[in-house]
Amino acid sequence: MNKLLLLPLTLPLAIARGATAGALRAVADVIEDLATPEPASPYADAPFSYEPRRAEPVMPVEPEPVVATPRPHAVPEPDLESVPEPVPSPEPEPLPDVVEDLDLPAPEPTRGDAARLRQEQREAATTPESPGPEIRVDEPWDGYRAMTAPDVIDRLRVADDATKAVVRLFESTHRNRKTIIAATAG
Repeated sequence: MNKLLLLPLTLPLAIARGATAGALRAVADVIEDLATPEPASPYADAPFSYEPRRAEPVMPVEPEPVVATPRPHAVPEPDLESVPEPVPSPEPEPLPDVVEDLDLPAPEPTRGDAARLRQEQREAATTPESPGPEIRVDEPWDGYRAMTAPDVIDRLRVADDATKAVVRLFESTHRNRKTIIAATAG
């Protein structure tokens, strides 16, 4: 129990003692290294001198003369007139259509090809009697058909843009009165 009570005092002292001992050992090692002389180099006794080696003079060598020697077997020159003309190679036979032989399905059309094909089919099926697109536009307000152009223009002066758009669409598909269409633009 006494040791536990004294631990806060003895622990720092033990740490300090260990640190001091380690520091003293390090100092002793350094002093020992300084006191010990370094071993002598095996080349310490040899005098240091450097003299470059002198290159020996190079004697020029004369090249040997080149002597033309006759060929042991002389090849006669060919007679160009007696050389036969080369035979032309036959034209290659066309390759068989491998795709048809394998019964592979045809490649799928691209999106553009499919759209083009659908358009061609629609055009082929269309006759002059075929129904086409129809647009039905109702009167912008009750009694519109009975109104004169000046009456419609007076009412358009106070109308909103949506009403003007409906009047313009109705007039362009029915009576097509230019004064009313011009009034819807403003």
